[in-house]
Amino acid sequence: MIDFMIRVNSKQLQATYSETDSLLNNILLSIHVRKGSLFSYPEFGSELHKVKRLNDTNITHARIYALSALKWVVDTGRAKDIHVDVTSTKSSLVIVVDVTKNDGKKTTYITYFRIL
Repeated sequence: MIDFMIRVNSKQLQATYSETDSLLNNILLSIHVRKGSLFSYPEFGSELHKVKRLNDTNITHARIYALSALKWVVDTGRAKDIHVDVTSTKSSLVIVVDVTKNDGKKTTYITYFRIL
């Protein structure tokens, strides 16, 4: 399976697409798309929108939500293992995703999820 990297050049109003073996797009979309918002695939996405405050209990829930959103990556054979760690800043969750690819290479992705 091939993923596509999307690069946007806002100065020239153009986007380019190129093949990549990175799971970055899969991870970002899985975490940032609200579960149930895609009518053709309502199981896709995360429930991180349920986190309303940044406290220890909600950070634990956020980790579970993020891991649940990424479960399909392992289930479909895109990666061998995924580990998620969640911490917080004043107004955001810091989500660190450690991925072990099928070839054994490990990659870490970091994304932020703003809590309003």
